[in-house]
Amino acid sequence: MNNSKRLSDEECQNIRGQLFLKLNSDEAPFALSNDEEKFGPDDWAWLFLRMNKKYQFAYANHPKTINDSKILEFVHEKDLCNIQPDLDEHCRRSFGLAAWLDYAQPILPELKNEGDSWFAPLKAAISEDHSRRTVSKEIYIRPLGPQSRKLDKYPYHLIEETPFGYRIRGLPSSSGHGFGGERGCIAFAVDCSVPPSGQITTLKKIAYKIRSILMDSDEQTDDELNETMILEIKSSENFNYMNFKIAGGAEDIVRDYEIVWRAVYLNVLGPITMQIEKILSEVKDVYQELQDDGFAKPSSLLRFKYNLVNSKDLDGLSRNGGNYLKCLVLIAQLHDQGFGNNQIAQIFDLCSETGKYKNTWREQLHNKIDEYIVEAKDMINGGYRLLIQTQKPDQNQS
Repeated sequence: MNNSKRLSDEECQNIRGQLFLKLNSDEAPFALSNDEEKFGPDDWAWLFLRMNKKYQFAYANHPKTINDSKILEFVHEKDLCNIQPDLDEHCRRSFGLAAWLDYAQPILPELKNEGDSWFAPLKAAISEDHSRRTVSKEIYIRPLGPQSRKLDKYPYHLIEETPFGYRIRGLPSSSGHGFGGERGCIAFAVDCSVPPSGQITTLKKIAYKIRSILMDSDEQTDDELNETMILEIKSSENFNYMNFKIAGGAEDIVRDYEIVWRAVYLNVLGPITMQIEKILSEVKDVYQELQDDGFAKPSSLLRFKYNLVNSKDLDGLSRNGGNYLKCLVLIAQLHDQGFGNNQIAQIFDLCSETGKYKNTWREQLHNKIDEYIVEAKDMINGGYRLLIQTQKPDQNQS
């Protein structure tokens, strides 16, 4: 394709009709449609991941299965033909996705459970379980001897992890529902080598689910139960026997992966929101310290803009053209199809054939297309994970 020749009006119109997300009004072409206004972090992350060449290759070559009934627990039957289970956990480990999705579809299939997520592996708070392999490629071998009696009662948690999220098991048969005799006290491990907000959001949801179960069995809440605690893995008797040999953002110099994990404790019968805010603040500090010490990869995208940068026009009004992420998705699509910067500007109707701009923001965007191509590639090649891990963007984010 000649990416320098000027496109005809008819060519531009045809290309606009093939965009993943449709351009909006002339005043703000990247404004979100009513459906796009409902997009959450999962939806935006998928729009970028589906353009990832490594994902496309892996999708084409992953182990296939026919009519896996387990997937029906999470998705509607009408969507089943486009979904394949992650049989060897390659999808989860490499891309943070719960199951294989056909990258030809831009919109995520709807999940049955409102609390589930296609990117649950990227925001999973890890419960105590000697048999799990999500933190290690190795299966933990239980020791023989007196320790075995201790391990027999684990995991005692009232929740069960699935590829897409968590389920309530109900009350356990044993009398204790907390650590050290403290009813309502729960513990999870958090990977602090990546932005921890997503994991803590998950932990908050789990805490409220467990609280509802305990209160159904006549437990009472108590505002004095503000019992948060954050420990290094080696100092936590609940996690020090698990093999922590994987971390999402650990640098190559890390040999002992336990140093980037933290054991987090709180009491679900106490003030959950207050405890969660304290935990989030402290684990964010750990994340920053790990980056400062060279143990965690620094985030190339620390903040996500909601809209494009405002520019003031001659009439005194500030305009921006609309949503930043929508603009990145469309620039990425057009660049991937071989269109040059000026052709992309044409398709977006940024300037006239004589080079005149209707608004200042249009000229600014035209000049920044190269920069936005780089940002879009960052999102496609892994930056999408930050949308899940930081639980952004939102309309208050600038």
